[in-house]
Amino acid sequence: MQMFEGLPAEPFAERSRYVGSTDAGHKLIGICVGRQCDELVGSLSTVSGNKLAATYQNVVTERLKIPESLRKIYANGSSIAQPSEWEAGSEYSQYSFFVREISVLQADLIRKLCRTAKVPVDDVLAVGLLGPGLWSGSGIGTRSYLELCDPSQIAENCGCNVVGNFAERDLAAGGLGGPINAVPQWLLLGKPEKTRVLLDVGRSVRLTLLPGGRTEEHLNSLLAFDVGPGTALLDRLSLRLSEGRIPSDPGGTLAVQGTKIQELLDRWLAEPYFHEAPPRWQPCGVCADEALESTVRMAIDAGWSIRDLLCTATHFIARCIAIAVHNYIPGGVNRIDELLVSGVGQSNGMLLAEIRFQLEQRPLTRLIDLGWSQGQLEAASTAVLAGMHLDRISASRPAISGAHAPRVVGQLTPGSPARWGRLIQYMHRMAPTHLSLRNAI
Repeated sequence: MQMFEGLPAEPFAERSRYVGSTDAGHKLIGICVGRQCDELVGSLSTVSGNKLAATYQNVVTERLKIPESLRKIYANGSSIAQPSEWEAGSEYSQYSFFVREISVLQADLIRKLCRTAKVPVDDVLAVGLLGPGLWSGSGIGTRSYLELCDPSQIAENCGCNVVGNFAERDLAAGGLGGPINAVPQWLLLGKPEKTRVLLDVGRSVRLTLLPGGRTEEHLNSLLAFDVGPGTALLDRLSLRLSEGRIPSDPGGTLAVQGTKIQELLDRWLAEPYFHEAPPRWQPCGVCADEALESTVRMAIDAGWSIRDLLCTATHFIARCIAIAVHNYIPGGVNRIDELLVSGVGQSNGMLLAEIRFQLEQRPLTRLIDLGWSQGQLEAASTAVLAGMHLDRISASRPAISGAHAPRVVGQLTPGSPARWGRLIQYMHRMAPTHLSLRNAI
């Protein structure tokens, strides 16, 4: 049976025809944090239908800058992540201050979204919250996560029902804790008639396979994993070798003037990490520190130019993507009908051209050209995560995170009595009339 029949597969900007629908539906908000903890991004969605047949419409995206004082606390969070070392007036005090202040900002963003969309806060069924957090450990079964926001404060401040702590259930089920947005991204960006691959080319590169079709089989074939370093490698090479004069290479203008250094490229590609099978995911992305330090020393000794190094690094990023596609996507490049590119790498023309070359000139579309602003997909995906929690749909998948079984993720914090009562009524309507033996157990 087709579970997903009628699900529109285009991003919000491509679904403007749904705006003004007579189906009132319900409203969800998603809030996430920029990867460098520099801003909050929020998205308000009107949802028609339910479960995996839902459609997401009328999106409003807003942002709030995170003050420098909070960014510094987050950047120094390694000391906060050790509860045994907390002392009154020091690490614990910083932790408490950060949680309180970031929760105030998140509540402010909720109200800002509602004002912009001209939607009463009372009309929001739930808020999905993908807050900042501190991670420790590296492999499956060894990681822990400390959430640095407080859903209770937001529920008290705004009266909203809040769904947060998405990573913790996946960790409890033996997973890596992410990538947790893969299923929401499939629902938002997948197209029934074609298979897409989403390449999030930020400071590191993350690949998500978005299978065509809308059956359980297609859902189970969903893949998402870290590929390797991204623009952070380019930026830091430029910064180090120019002694701070050139902090980055916008658009790849320096790289395109260089020549590939095959010796260095082969050395980078020989690293075992780039040939490890998924699941593979790092919360803060793939670190390029070791490659960077050894490369700087080699460059000084060999007299390599910045242009040649940036050119080589660009080829390296694209080659890692090609290795991931050929080795870990069933059917390889022939399976892919279209490439979608998100992240800051969308502006690097040389990198995009090299990715297309490595992947046999597959059609490539930037998310910005589909109407998605920076961070909007992450915020909208968080709203979908909240909806999936309410509808009891598993966002944690064994093939993606390594969890031992699919799991519904997130923890629900009740809002005001009236909004909590409305949410209970909604969830009661969405409850299945019967359960499979597996789900009942």
